[in-house]
Amino acid sequence: MAIEPVTGLGSGGALRVPRARVVPLSVPPSSYTAAGAKPPAISVTAIDDPALPEVLAELAATRADEMDADTVNRELSIARKAIGWWQRQGWIGP
Repeated sequence: MAIEPVTGLGSGGALRVPRARVVPLSVPPSSYTAAGAKPPAISVTAIDDPALPEVLAELAATRADEMDADTVNRELSIARKAIGWWQRQGWIGP
């Protein structure tokens, strides 16, 4: 890919950058497929269970064995954001 100067457009000119060529993928990347996997179900009543942190840690470890690191990190990020939002709403304590 080359950047070609455009001449005759005032002082200093401008740069013309070629558009990116879009090439469709024949098969979606494996991380897309892994991200579509069904997460484990947890009952809403489990939120009040004092053993919840240990249960969540065990589920995360199991997911880490089944999925790639990117997928597990995305799921943990979503869980952290949801928990933070629930705390800000006053639904759960810190």
